[in-house]
Amino acid sequence: MKIGIFTNHYLPVVNGVVISIKTLKENLEKKGNEVYIFCAEDKFFNPKTQISKKDFSYKAIRIYHNHSIPITFPSFDFQIAKKMNLDIIHSQHTVFVGEHAVKIARRLKVPIVFTYNSQYNAYVKYLPKIMRGNITNMIFLQFTKSYLDKCDGIIVPSKGLKDEIVKMGVKKDVAVIPGNVDIKRFQIKKDMELKRKFGYRENDIVLITVSRLSKEKNISFLIKIFKKLYEKNKNYKLLIIGDCPEKSNLEKHSKNYQHNIKFAGEVPYTQIPKYYKLGDVFVYTSLFDTQGLVLIEAASSSLPIVTLRNIGTSDFIQNNINGYILPEVENDFVNAIEKIVKDKSTREKFINYNNEYINKYTDNSDQTLKFYKEVIDKYRIKMGGIGIEPMTFTV
Repeated sequence: MKIGIFTNHYLPVVNGVVISIKTLKENLEKKGNEVYIFCAEDKFFNPKTQISKKDFSYKAIRIYHNHSIPITFPSFDFQIAKKMNLDIIHSQHTVFVGEHAVKIARRLKVPIVFTYNSQYNAYVKYLPKIMRGNITNMIFLQFTKSYLDKCDGIIVPSKGLKDEIVKMGVKKDVAVIPGNVDIKRFQIKKDMELKRKFGYRENDIVLITVSRLSKEKNISFLIKIFKKLYEKNKNYKLLIIGDCPEKSNLEKHSKNYQHNIKFAGEVPYTQIPKYYKLGDVFVYTSLFDTQGLVLIEAASSSLPIVTLRNIGTSDFIQNNINGYILPEVENDFVNAIEKIVKDKSTREKFINYNNEYINKYTDNSDQTLKFYKEVIDKYRIKMGGIGIEPMTFTV
């Protein structure tokens, strides 16, 4: 099968969406499929530094707010896509490159599948005050629904997100297919040199989080939790991995704890597993996620997990079975972390459960291919190809 994946972000930029795309691409290609990436160009990704001959970039201007936003100006996309003789297009975003994905699918007369990666209406609260409110929220929801209605199939990484789409009134086939992580990358030994670099001692208790440092990731709440723990036990340390405009504000909130709260900044994707191994407990306080791939990465690193309950984390963490999933209450987090630190049996229970549980998140390509096939067959019938032989695909 020939698949065109259209995305606003790709390597070497690293986030949950990019990791899912990369892993899916690799797994699909192992099964003999051809996967082409169409991505917005930035200072890292351009034709001169093309990662693969199957990766193509759009000219783009990037605006940086909580994260980079590409304003794209594609010109060659249709001709290139036409030469690829694609069977299906898989879009990862509703805007910019995602808009072009819909147009190209219609011109090529091939179906388009969309992975719903972000709850766009959840970002309304971070807009300027004059733009917030129910009307703006309704506009965001209507815009999202309008895009979903243009697609022939929808993939979501969690059941909670499927329920949200159904509530919107979208009448499309929706498949729940979790994003994947290459778990073997995280099953490594501790890097003692890196531990010394951060000045961690044997009796230190290192809480770690990996996150974009934007408001919805709620790192300020995590810092409040840490301060309460530190007042009770001076061995607690907090390591925050990630970057974005909120970093300077968060550093101000941590100024009296600069020796105990460390900001590692953005870490290269290849080095991330080493950083997870510095932690004793993974703590995640994001207000909303579609899945939270960092939880799978943490579990793959044999870290016990304490996370805030949201639509994405609820699909992976089962409270008191493979971690703690809690409401946004500081003392609940403090108690849960202390329980993990002090009770070896609780730690081992969570880690041992996840050592088996994470295997279901290693390769979703068979599920994805099956859904592609179903969408293609339905599209052919819709386009009048009732007599066409159903499509076969490689597993």
